[in-house]
Amino acid sequence: ACLGLDRLLTSVGFDGAELQTERPVTGLQEDWLEQVPGARTWSPSDPQLHSLTVSLRFGSVELDRVTVRFGLRTVTTSDSRILINGEPVLLLGVNRHESHPLGGIYLPHQQLIEDLKIIRELGANFVRGAHYSQDQRFLDLCDEFGVLVWEETMSWQPSFEDLQDPIFMSQQLQMLDETIDASVNHPSVI
Repeated sequence: ACLGLDRLLTSVGFDGAELQTERPVTGLQEDWLEQVPGARTWSPSDPQLHSLTVSLRFGSVELDRVTVRFGLRTVTTSDSRILINGEPVLLLGVNRHESHPLGGIYLPHQQLIEDLKIIRELGANFVRGAHYSQDQRFLDLCDEFGVLVWEETMSWQPSFEDLQDPIFMSQQLQMLDETIDASVNHPSVI
């Protein structure tokens, strides 16, 4: 049993509502499925976000707590069209680099907000984050603004030789794994 415990009380908070379950501890990793009433889907026109808090307790002692914000949506294709939650979405977008005259590749939070306001004022619903994984603060804001994101790994115009190089490809795959891990809960990333 994990930490010498054989049972663990799991408290799951979803948008302020709390569900509690008690389950046996069988190892260092536990997977489970919960039905959550009232869940709403995220879309560019209605960017509904949820929060999930999981706390692990032994008796009255809280051992750990984590809160994650996320959106629920499906992304599929049909007849060369992208569907969000089964509905076709026409991507109207811009290409974007993270660059600021005062901060270089670091953009102040307010500048990220201003960028997204301009993107929305243009009538765009899509951003290509050029050549690298995007700042998580920017992805949080895209989730809130309902702006879809194409996120890339760190590479710009790789040569044919680069694509044949096992070290280059290994680094790209590692970056892809890290990008997915960092962005998996962002409904804006498609």
